[in-house]
Amino acid sequence: MASGWKTDKILVSHLERHVRENLRRCEILDFVKRDFPSYPWSLPILARRLSYFKISYKDASVDVEIVKNIVKNELCGPGKLLGHRVMTQKLRTVHGIKVPRHLVRNILFDLNPDGLQGRSLQNKQRTTKEPFTLRGSLWVLSVGGHDKLRGYQNWMLPLRLYGFIDTFSKRYYH
Repeated sequence: MASGWKTDKILVSHLERHVRENLRRCEILDFVKRDFPSYPWSLPILARRLSYFKISYKDASVDVEIVKNIVKNELCGPGKLLGHRVMTQKLRTVHGIKVPRHLVRNILFDLNPDGLQGRSLQNKQRTTKEPFTLRGSLWVLSVGGHDKLRGYQNWMLPLRLYGFIDTFSKRYYH
């Protein structure tokens, strides 16, 4: 029964549903191992079977105008706060469109460039550290504890180690 999976329509529907839900391959593998234990499963086998049934996460032949209209409708509601990754996830799960993420990013950049620019990591304001001044040695000590010798129960080895580092001279005290 090695070729039994090739004609199993239930397996195809399960794989299509899991990909439509945008589950990761390792999650799909857990489900199909549970639901179809009669077939051998591993990540490479899952990839080959998805390829055999022509099931993929992305469809490059998606009509851009349809995606643009759906994204425009999402931007009118609470979806205006979504970035391109979450918008892609929403398009895949809610609307059933297997669209590449770069396409959604380009559409969002065309429709809402200010929102996309505001969520960009490059434009975030970085906090500056204030200057750290010391009056001399032993003025400020950094303390660190170490509980690894203690064991997983307190009564085994009730030993805790603490160390002090002078922040001025970087000298270690124990």
